[in-house]
Amino acid sequence: MIGNGAAGAACVETLRRNGFKGRIIFMLGSSDAPYDRNMLNRTLSSEPDAFTMRSEQFYAEYGIELMKNSTA
Repeated sequence: MIGNGAAGAACVETLRRNGFKGRIIFMLGSSDAPYDRNMLNRTLSSEPDAFTMRSEQFYAEYGIELMKNSTA
């Protein structure tokens, strides 16, 4: 999966929750964990955790590899 928005985060999570056992590499174009761009525009918070879809620990627990600062 490529991209660090809500669609990419939902895709990799859905694959795992529905029983996909293969390798999942989530390529992110930045050094940030996947975040919700809509919330970024709507919230007044400057805390990155306010926009993060899931923690990096979540992805590690589900065996989803985060490949940061990557391009396809």
